[in-house]
Amino acid sequence: MPAPSSTRATRPPDSAHAAHPSNWSRCSNASANSRWKPPIQNDANMKHTPFQEIVLRINKSLPQKDNEIADLAMNRTRPLLAVRQRNGITVCLFCGNTMVYREKNRYAKCHECEKTVEIIEEDDWLAYKRCVLLYFASLEVIDNIQLMRTYETNFRYSAVNQLKDVSVHELCRHWMTSEGYCEVTSLRRFCGAYLTPFRSMVLRSSSTDNEDYIANHAIVLPEMTLLSELDGKLGMYEKLIQGNILATIKNILKPNNPHI
Repeated sequence: MPAPSSTRATRPPDSAHAAHPSNWSRCSNASANSRWKPPIQNDANMKHTPFQEIVLRINKSLPQKDNEIADLAMNRTRPLLAVRQRNGITVCLFCGNTMVYREKNRYAKCHECEKTVEIIEEDDWLAYKRCVLLYFASLEVIDNIQLMRTYETNFRYSAVNQLKDVSVHELCRHWMTSEGYCEVTSLRRFCGAYLTPFRSMVLRSSSTDNEDYIANHAIVLPEMTLLSELDGKLGMYEKLIQGNILATIKNILKPNNPHI
């Protein structure tokens, strides 16, 4: 079978949301009065398949892209939101334009950038501490593997609603082949939160529900590289709808391997 080729394309961004906690299990030798404890991850010690060995090799040497993602988020993929004060004065967070908007509709079109923005009341905005948390994902091809990298991105704004800074933290990576195989590497979890005690990501041998959920709800960044098996079948990327992005990619590759 010839090696799959890759193509480049662009897609406009959207908006995104969050994750859910990990599961807990009881130690087999615990007494009846023992407390529940998180499962011990032994992913690094398990026996690996040939594909997993390839993933681990590339995963270890993969360069970080946090700064690149932060620059892209700062300049091209800002949240499509607008903060409305009690007097109706509304500030578009995408372009900084100020307008008067007193309608009850949840969405409005900014007069300056012409983006459709979601209206947030000022009291709610202050409760959020002027921060917006979004998930972004990049799609690239490495050694004939479709790699989806998902990042947590935090936009912080000043007291006058100007974008102050952006922090980016990579959470997980989905490695998919044209034959339909998929492996996941991610940061280790504790009580449902992603921590960074290790510099590199760990191959997941247990449930990847958390990682799959985040990847499905991420915003796909405009620049992407796709396997030839995916190119054309995504229909100008209209099928990469937030909420089922990863599932869509898997479903396209699934006919080649019903066990994905």
